[in-house]
Amino acid sequence: MRSKSLTLGLLVLVACSGASWAAGAVEGLRTPAELTFGNRPAAQAPTAPLTRTLFVRVPGKAGRAERSLEVRVQFNGRPYLTEKIVVPASRQDLAIELLARDPKALEGILGLADREVGAITVALHLDGKALHEMTLQELERASVRLRGEDGFRPVPAASKVELLIPAPPAPDFLKPAMDKGYQPDPECEQQCHDTYVTCYYEICDQRGDCSYCWEDYEYCADMCPQICVDPKSVQTFTTTQVIGVTTYWSTCYERPWENDFTWGRWYDYRRYDYKHTQIRRTTNCDNSYTDEVLSVSYSSDYCNYETFSSCYQPSSKVSSWDVCF
Repeated sequence: MRSKSLTLGLLVLVACSGASWAAGAVEGLRTPAELTFGNRPAAQAPTAPLTRTLFVRVPGKAGRAERSLEVRVQFNGRPYLTEKIVVPASRQDLAIELLARDPKALEGILGLADREVGAITVALHLDGKALHEMTLQELERASVRLRGEDGFRPVPAASKVELLIPAPPAPDFLKPAMDKGYQPDPECEQQCHDTYVTCYYEICDQRGDCSYCWEDYEYCADMCPQICVDPKSVQTFTTTQVIGVTTYWSTCYERPWENDFTWGRWYDYRRYDYKHTQIRRTTNCDNSYTDEVLSVSYSSDYCNYETFSSCYQPSSKVSSWDVCF
């Protein structure tokens, strides 16, 4: 690592050419007073669009028994929903996500809070004992602080959500028209099938060729009206969302494709926290669908994020494998 103080000769050179630097400075280059070598304090974490999540810290406890965390959400003092979470046994504190398996419920209460239509409070009970009680806004701020800690390691947990205020049904005029053309009308197809059975067992002499019965069935089924039958489709997919970005420090590196080691770029060393949700989506003929969360997992990745700020005399070249994309 190079010294963080400039040599006397370099200071004289900078002082003599300060006017030309000021006149022809390129956007992104630092002024001589701002130039340093090697590492510098970490910049503030980027304001990237992160997925809104609610995490709480559950204190560790000796033993191998699982524990029960109950989340009670109230809207204007009335019960809104409850979630019962099975907390894995651990001697260490755990980061547990609330409503991880019911994103629609989470979206609902966050939407209510954003629209400021009422007061939302969240009470946490661990093994039947009160743990915390706070407003939703306080919980969200605490969750942001927890995600930014060095030891943030979220743990998946099974849960069950009970919505105490059911959502009203959608008006008929909001429902799209049925899409058709997916498979033969079941009643028509059944008639074709019955005719095939009669042909095969009663009309055709099975000592000969009865293939015409099957050909008649295929022709009959092809002539049936094509309708959509629920469910139209069932598919399983996994979504990946960024739930946290933490910046630790910055380092002056030569970029991978450069070799002059004169001007480099500041790279922020960051940790990205991800949430992976496996979803099974069942789509109906009217294009409405329901999502079932099958599993939730978490992962973290560390990389160097290239900033738009230049630095002088980088000490080493950054590896292209370690650069954030």
